[in-house]
Amino acid sequence: MKTVKKLLALFLAVCLIGGLAAVHIIASAEEPFISFDNGRFEYMYDRQSATLIVRGEGKLPAFDEAHPVPWAAYRNTVRRLIVVSGVTGLSEGAFADCPKLKSVVFPTSLDYIDTKAFTGSNAIETIECPGNMDDLKAIIDENQVRELMLSEGKTVETTSVNREVTRLVNANTRRTIWQPTYDDTDAYIAPNYAIYSRTVTETKTTENKDGTTTVTTTEKDSDGNTITTATTTKVDAEGEVVGYTETVEVKDSQGNTSVQTTDVTITENADGTTTVMERVKDEKGNLISSSATVYDKDGLPTLTVDAKADGTEKTTTHYENGLPVSGETEGAGYTAKNTYDAAGNLVKTDRTYADGSTDTTTYAVDVNGNDVATTTSKDEDGNTVTQRTTTNEAGRVLSDATTVADKDGKILESSSLTSTKYPDGSEVISNSTVDEKGSVNGRTETLNAKGQTTQIVDSYRDSNSSWTSTTTNTAFDENDRPQAKLDRDLYG
Repeated sequence: MKTVKKLLALFLAVCLIGGLAAVHIIASAEEPFISFDNGRFEYMYDRQSATLIVRGEGKLPAFDEAHPVPWAAYRNTVRRLIVVSGVTGLSEGAFADCPKLKSVVFPTSLDYIDTKAFTGSNAIETIECPGNMDDLKAIIDENQVRELMLSEGKTVETTSVNREVTRLVNANTRRTIWQPTYDDTDAYIAPNYAIYSRTVTETKTTENKDGTTTVTTTEKDSDGNTITTATTTKVDAEGEVVGYTETVEVKDSQGNTSVQTTDVTITENADGTTTVMERVKDEKGNLISSSATVYDKDGLPTLTVDAKADGTEKTTTHYENGLPVSGETEGAGYTAKNTYDAAGNLVKTDRTYADGSTDTTTYAVDVNGNDVATTTSKDEDGNTVTQRTTTNEAGRVLSDATTVADKDGKILESSSLTSTKYPDGSEVISNSTVDEKGSVNGRTETLNAKGQTTQIVDSYRDSNSSWTSTTTNTAFDENDRPQAKLDRDLYG
């Protein structure tokens, strides 16, 4: 089956679309791709995935009944539109009267969209636009847009009537926001993603001697890490994509490196389905995890099985119409049931352990795009234990808070940990505990880019609000030896 291969081919050529980190294009002369050349612009239509790809330089010309678009025969079937970097404007009628068009992807080079460019195309649900936002108003107001992929700090003006959007995505970090906000002028605001972000600094393509192509992308993140991703496609004798290898190297501000490699193999099955096998290995080549996903004849996933290499955990996920709807996990000493929402996002996990105890974890995303997991369980005394953990896209824990409450809801004990890491590599970690009487013990530790502790602040406050605080500062010489310590006690 070629649908999955075509979709992977689209995914694997992202470097051809400047500024879009999730869309790749590989042009193919063979069917089902149909190409229409209109001078400065080329239109490619994939009949299997109903995807229209447009590339060229400058502003697309205007089209009308007297001057129809070159791909007019497919107006009624196109479902996805991808505009490649280089196109700067969409004129009147550019993509009008496409009743099944649901998803559009714009490049950073696009700075103009005529208000009539999409007239009559009223089924659009998803817009990805990391560049100019100003001209999206007409598209949003005339469609039931439910997903916007925006860049950091971007604003889209829209009417108060269209508040159907349920998913907001940062096009740079791919993070999902679940509570989009409007200001008094009904402007749709993308929140500030200051906690974690990644910026592409370099992309290059290498043609290998074996006929494969390697795309290498270098990124800098807000934690001061350098992330280098090298993706090499694998093709068979007929030039069909049969998989790829992706190696990700993360180097921190001190030069420490970690490497992880993912091997993907595509196999066509006798029943017309396709199986995609993925194996993740560490820098020594040891297998970390593996997964297998089965795609139907339309290229939509139907089943995924993920397993850890040590055999401690296996998760099976079931799909409908390409979205996950349910899942089960078999772990070491427990089983779990996963629940998904209508958009295919994991929202809850219910676990049952060998001793009969249970816990439940709910998942959400905060306004900064960080993942929030809240786990609720019972301790041996019947008290309710709630743990709330927030992690950023890089998987680093930003905060971890635990509370213990009795059957009447009274807080018996609570503790919290917060971590803030800065671009220079320094980090501030704060811990605090509160007992049943309201007494607070706290510690704040400051680390430099080398991970050395330069300051510790210990504090205590009793239930009568009397408090003490001790600060210890440590300096280091050029050989990383501690040179001076300064202790200071404060009372109140």
